[in-house]
Amino acid sequence: MEELSAIERAVYVLKTAFQFEHPEISRMLTFSEAKCRKIFSRAKKKIQDLSEVNTIPYEIQVEHTDRFITLYQKGTFKKWRIF
Repeated sequence: MEELSAIERAVYVLKTAFQFEHPEISRMLTFSEAKCRKIFSRAKKKIQDLSEVNTIPYEIQVEHTDRFITLYQKGTFKKWRIF
C-alpha cells in the first residue's frame, strides 16, 4: 500500500475495506465517478503487480524455512544463503 498515492489509497480502501460504491466515493472526494473508477483501477493494478513480483512460491518458503532451522540447530549460519 505504500506504493500507492494518498488518493489511490483512499479510493482503494473506501472501495475494498468499507465497500463504498463509486458514486459514494466520488461525492466524498469531490471527483467525478469516472475519475474514481480510473483511480481504483490503477491502484488495484499496482497492488496486483506488486504482489506478483513479491510472491515466493510456498514450496520455496518451506524449503528455506527448513534449511534455516537445520542450520540454526547446527549453529552453521555461514552456510545460509537464500538465493
